[in-house]
Amino acid sequence: VHSRYERGLADLPMSGRRVRLVLTVRRFRCDAVTCARQIFAERFDPDVLAPWSRRTARLDHIVHHLALALGGRPAASFARRLML
Repeated sequence: VHSRYERGLADLPMSGRRVRLVLTVRRFRCDAVTCARQIFAERFDPDVLAPWSRRTARLDHIVHHLALALGGRPAASFARRLML
């Protein structure tokens, strides 16, 4: 283990409150000489959290479908009312 850092994620609201998850992500060092990446962070299941994302996959799925159904500003105002 090389180091750790915290990563904040948005999730679906629960009981009328916004949910923010804070993950502690480990960074590793590769000692192999032929390794192209010397330092890399651990990955999570893509069905839960995509690399470099700031929201969970289930929230991203809902935001995606809102954008397709309603478009830019209407989707943004509806998402705000849904507390997304």
